[in-house]
Amino acid sequence: MKGDWYQVDNVANVFLATMVKRDTRSLRVSVTLKEYINKDVLQEAAEETARLRPQINVKIHRGLFWHYMEEVSLKPVVEEERRRVCPKLYERYNETGLHYLISYHEKRINFDMLHVLGDGFGAIDFVNLLLFNYLKRVHPAELSTLDYGAGPLKGKLSENSFDNIEAQAGKNKIDIKSAFREFSPKLPFDQLQFIEVHMPSKEILSRAKALGVTVTSLLGSALVMALINNMPLAVKKMPVSIEMPVNLRSFYPSESIRNFFSDIKYSRVPTGDESLSEVAKEYDLSMKESLTPEKISAQIAQIQAFQKNGVIRAVPLFLKQGALRFFSFLTNSGASAVLSNLGRVSLPKEMEGFVDYYSMYCSSHNLFFCVNSFGDNFVIGITNPYTQTDVIRDFVRTFSHDGVPVTVYATGVIR
Repeated sequence: MKGDWYQVDNVANVFLATMVKRDTRSLRVSVTLKEYINKDVLQEAAEETARLRPQINVKIHRGLFWHYMEEVSLKPVVEEERRRVCPKLYERYNETGLHYLISYHEKRINFDMLHVLGDGFGAIDFVNLLLFNYLKRVHPAELSTLDYGAGPLKGKLSENSFDNIEAQAGKNKIDIKSAFREFSPKLPFDQLQFIEVHMPSKEILSRAKALGVTVTSLLGSALVMALINNMPLAVKKMPVSIEMPVNLRSFYPSESIRNFFSDIKYSRVPTGDESLSEVAKEYDLSMKESLTPEKISAQIAQIQAFQKNGVIRAVPLFLKQGALRFFSFLTNSGASAVLSNLGRVSLPKEMEGFVDYYSMYCSSHNLFFCVNSFGDNFVIGITNPYTQTDVIRDFVRTFSHDGVPVTVYATGVIR
């Protein structure tokens, strides 16, 4: 049975144009429970969740001018975890599979999703609904009175929120100045290494408060310092730049699970005598200046101008994709690393006691840090395409040497 179809938005079109074996343009949200997973029950929960979120249960089709997505009645098939984190979930000529994967390992439920379908907000929404549908079957007595799941109307979930904004063009210019990037060779065979860092939330919050900055600014400044510490002398005059996705739902009303974010950037040319405190305060000020309504509106206006341009709309898709690849290459060269803070994950109190922590990752051709917290569990999921881990080591030591309890896990790779 065929269902509704949706035009792929511009952000998603960039993902489709630039995915490669290493960077599959997918993301993962995992939730680890305090009990082992029952596969059969998880399968039932997955099927119910797919019915409640048909906007995720889609197939991507390639048109002459744009990609589009069509709702399908295929059922997700839960499997024991065997693939890499953020696997390839799009094949141009594959018309049989879905663009997401639900898997499990011991106490952990994984949801891998092609970034084209939605952003981190949409992935968390799906996982939390899946979690509810699972727990209500395993613990019916405890959750019998909880009404959770349906959420916003179908149209609200699937809308392109960029279309609902009357953005005002500004003087924002796209920064394509090349930034320092780690000199280490890339891992062979298009591998990515995934590293998970656990710290107590209260410890991180207290250190950010002591510096008078946000948690994002604390983490960003620690990453900047780690990058500077690993810069060869010959490139010390290159800027170190951290790119940060911004959830636009904080600025505009939207319940959509589609991609609805923009990017801001902090950049600094090393002086050789900077301190964490100095960089953190500068980072914090830069974020505040970048997150004004005027600057956010100007960024959205740029996105809308591309999407509504009559000439661009008339250009065949294969030419659009070539232009998107080139533009993406230029903009990506201006980022030393990406830091995405997805914030605190909230659940109804009836569900909180069953959950240990969440973890999140995004595929990337560069260093990518995904941050979230749940209760007192502060978790950073790091995607590393490089053979060396010196930058990550120095980032972690910023906190461990300051007395913060740190636990690190990592996937094995061939170097």
